[in-house]
Amino acid sequence: MDEQQYKRRKQLANESKQRSMEKRMNRQKSLRVGFDLIDKRYNCKEGHCKLSRQRTTKHETAKAKIQHLCMLLGELAYSEVIFTNGSIGDVYLPKMLKDYEILESETIEQFNEKIKKYPGELTIIPLKADDVLKKDFCL
Repeated sequence: MDEQQYKRRKQLANESKQRSMEKRMNRQKSLRVGFDLIDKRYNCKEGHCKLSRQRTTKHETAKAKIQHLCMLLGELAYSEVIFTNGSIGDVYLPKMLKDYEILESETIEQFNEKIKKYPGELTIIPLKADDVLKKDFCL
């Protein structure tokens, strides 16, 4: 390998490292924004699905399935997240600023009132529990 090829390869390697570092920094910035919406006083663990006796089995099963599917897709997924303004999301994806809300006994009007309390940066996606529990459901 001559001197010019060596210099060119070294330059390409440096450019690749720079692009990789920029991507990593952008990913960390978007994650920070997503995590800044979570109230730090409450325990929130990645990969743990919080279950509640106050909700129906159908609702909790649908929530666990959505969280599991998100994790299979390589996304960070948290359940029952308490946001800084006090609202609670069913399954929250901080990287994408999305929250999946499971509707079982709620009407659309009740859901529309509920989402007014969520942080404005979030994209709220309503999913019916019956649809989630079908065998062919995918995100």
